[in-house]
Amino acid sequence: MAKRRRSNLTELSEHVVAEFLKKRKRDSHDGAPKASRRLLEILRAAGVTPPAKPTSRTPAQSVADEYRDYLRIEYSFAPTTVQNDSRYVEGFLIDRFSAAASI
Repeated sequence: MAKRRRSNLTELSEHVVAEFLKKRKRDSHDGAPKASRRLLEILRAAGVTPPAKPTSRTPAQSVADEYRDYLRIEYSFAPTTVQNDSRYVEGFLIDRFSAAASI
């Protein structure tokens, strides 16, 4: 049996949540990843849990972020439309311009 460890909410982060999710049984209709992200958002908004550590974005990801902003601001697309349209662009950019692809 796995040993339990008591933690403080100030220690809660994406890393801690990811470790927890890896160790449990999964269901095909598992909403735990999405629910845990939402919980972190709520706790951070309340000032209980520290802000997320910034992650470095690749140039391809940065261009995709700018494209998302363009769709949202210039065309007033709904968030789901922006996400659906931009995932193909981001995938293409990462695939085409990643460090491995340029070798």
